[in-house]
Amino acid sequence: MNMFAGTAQAVQFNPDTGGTETAEYIDKNGERILVYSHMPGGEPSGGALICGSFGLAFSQNYRREVLLARSLADRGIAVRRFHYRGLGESSGDSNETSFESMLEDALCVAGPLVAELKGRPFAIMGTNWGAQIASAAAEQLSADALALWDPVVSGRDLFRQIFRARWAGQFSRGGSTPTTSAELLEAMQANGSVDILGYPLSHRFYEDALPRQIDGCPETRSMSVLIVSMGARGRPSKAHVALRDLFADKGHDADVVCAAGDETWWVSTSDGFVPEERRPLTASSLEATLSWMEQVFDGSQEG
Repeated sequence: MNMFAGTAQAVQFNPDTGGTETAEYIDKNGERILVYSHMPGGEPSGGALICGSFGLAFSQNYRREVLLARSLADRGIAVRRFHYRGLGESSGDSNETSFESMLEDALCVAGPLVAELKGRPFAIMGTNWGAQIASAAAEQLSADALALWDPVVSGRDLFRQIFRARWAGQFSRGGSTPTTSAELLEAMQANGSVDILGYPLSHRFYEDALPRQIDGCPETRSMSVLIVSMGARGRPSKAHVALRDLFADKGHDADVVCAAGDETWWVSTSDGFVPEERRPLTASSLEATLSWMEQVFDGSQEG
């Protein structure tokens, strides 16, 4: 069943479940957003939107987001995920990408899904910086549930993370002294953007994102909120515990869990490469999220 109208569709059918995965472009102000729709074999019991991050975090989380979408579709939940305009395989100028344009894209992609669900449960999930977009979209769409994977709580935290990653990349390659944050900002102002490990970071996005902060969605009805804190610590970070408390203070049913494991580009063993789904960090994140999502959707249907 194809619930959505788009262009340039490519459809993959799963003979085991009867589900489909569709890749298509949808129009937004004359530009094209690449959208993936993961549909269950039967009538969906609910829906979910996945908001990815950008830059290095976009690549790190991409496979995890695919695995989550497929797992949810196997459980009867219709899922959409997408590339923001100016990023990935969507059209547009990366120098024009901003928090507002990312939120517009999320709302544009979610709209047809929410309409087709006709009151059935709807969840939004965001990874890293995508947690900022997911939180804002959840508030505007009055979502039933919000899941945040390793959320970046503020714009300042985001750029601290990005500049550290660039510094570490330069340091690991040796040679010249790594560029300081002040030098990066100066280059960004002069040139409009800088390269961060192969990904552009524009001055417009920096100025727009810097003051942003997840506010706990105070203007929407009570939601179920799950925060997955990733890392080798074995316990949630203080920032994520504080974020859980913020959502709870705003009247939401919030929880935080830890997905333990090292964040790496690849994992080598005596047998060679380890697939993403077998890595402890990914497996524990998926397990926690799927278990939570099933409880949320079952509770919504019973209510």
